[in-house]
Amino acid sequence: MRIVGEIERVRRPSVEEFRERFLLPQRPAVIAGAIDDWRACRDWSADSFIRRHGKQVVKVVRVDKAAGGRFADNMRQDEIQLADYMALFSAPGDEPPEIYMGGVAVRDFPGLLGDLGYPVYLDKPGVPPYFWIGIRGAKTKLHYDLQDNVHVLITGHKRVFLADREHLRNLYPVPLLRRRWYLHPVSPFNVNRIKSRVDIEQPDYRSFPRLRKVEVVQAEICSGDMLYIPSCWWHELHSLESSIAVNYWWRGEPSAPQFRRAMRFVHWERFVAAVRRRLPGAASRGG
Repeated sequence: MRIVGEIERVRRPSVEEFRERFLLPQRPAVIAGAIDDWRACRDWSADSFIRRHGKQVVKVVRVDKAAGGRFADNMRQDEIQLADYMALFSAPGDEPPEIYMGGVAVRDFPGLLGDLGYPVYLDKPGVPPYFWIGIRGAKTKLHYDLQDNVHVLITGHKRVFLADREHLRNLYPVPLLRRRWYLHPVSPFNVNRIKSRVDIEQPDYRSFPRLRKVEVVQAEICSGDMLYIPSCWWHELHSLESSIAVNYWWRGEPSAPQFRRAMRFVHWERFVAAVRRRLPGAASRGG
């Protein structure tokens, strides 16, 4: 795995320029200046959230201290008052955070939706935004989304890493089927199958040899930046400061034939291997 460059940064391109240079060819971009007129950029802060919605109970996830701030596996669902969460947000301390608020609909907080504009680059109206409020040191696990994604950073500072969807097999996604999937006939599929098993900060080439083929682009984004992540591009985000962001998912799965072929191969390969291991006599055949 090697970092080969920076994600292209542009300042407030026209809708047509964005469509021709980034959306249609499915290329990531950091867009500056696109939300300068959003009220959220002026008004949103830990104090304003506490004042307006401090008593509201929100859903969060927790991890153990050993996770080092990486929110990936073994996450536990929990609930907390927003005021208590924003207190941690404002005074993160020296240890990596063990709590994260993400994927929460902005519409659940009366009045806040009106503080946002609407990204002009979305070619579909009415796409709902979701909160991603990370305490300094929080890291999201390398994963991909099946839809195009615009990640809008209202306050804070993040480092982002992206890899092309063509690296599907080389980034070792979590197996399609759950462990002991045959005991779960109603829901045999792994909910984490869009995540990678690798650690991009400490790559283990012995366990994941194809990782050597992966090329990564990176960027640092700050308050007011908009990050466009094409469908099924791998991405991982690190909160260098406590940060408030919203995102918009829209459009469908990618049309890239090479990605569809790779996804079918990986999932079918794992399905066949899992079935063979459960067949009678598999052990005697060395399966």
